[in-house]
Amino acid sequence: NSIYIDQSGDNATITMTQDGTGNRVRGLDAAGTGNTTPATIYGDNVTVTVEQVGSGNMLKLGIDTGTASGGADSSVNYSITGSNSVASISMKNDGAISSLSNVIDITQVSTTGATVSVLMTGTSNTLTSTQTGGSYAALTANISGTNNTATVNQSGGASNSANITQSGDYATASVTTVGASNSVTISQSGGTTGQTATISLTGS
Repeated sequence: NSIYIDQSGDNATITMTQDGTGNRVRGLDAAGTGNTTPATIYGDNVTVTVEQVGSGNMLKLGIDTGTASGGADSSVNYSITGSNSVASISMKNDGAISSLSNVIDITQVSTTGATVSVLMTGTSNTLTSTQTGGSYAALTANISGTNNTATVNQSGGASNSANITQSGDYATASVTTVGASNSVTISQSGGTTGQTATISLTGS
């Protein structure tokens, strides 16, 4: 099953649930692009919830927001349960106004592999990710702006990884992992006011 999205407008609430194998959330493909074109949503105060269950599922999602000061949050909640899934979430400003209060919440319950990459730009970015279950759940996040917070909880399982890159003032990263053969990489730069990174490892 494939869900195609290309939407423009503020105050949108979108909920998608896919249960099965080889499902897709994406944009309309151009010639020769296959399933790689991201679903695109333009607007402020956008709330998107995606739940995928099964193996071989894919999410390609981009949100362009230009919320001015005092505007409402835009958020993405992504949940995947299964194996061999691939997700890409991009939340950035529209190039005209710095986006504010971007929120991404990710839950990966992987049996044999789940990969998600995140791109966030603007100010007051918040990323929360929980990876649990079997093995080979991977998160890669690139966050730029001010007041960035990334929190990752890897509980149980093995060979799970978190790779967080943040640039800007007030960047905070906290990763806790329990299990065997897990890995964490944190890179923070550009801040003149304060940077904090905390890593807690339990296991072998």
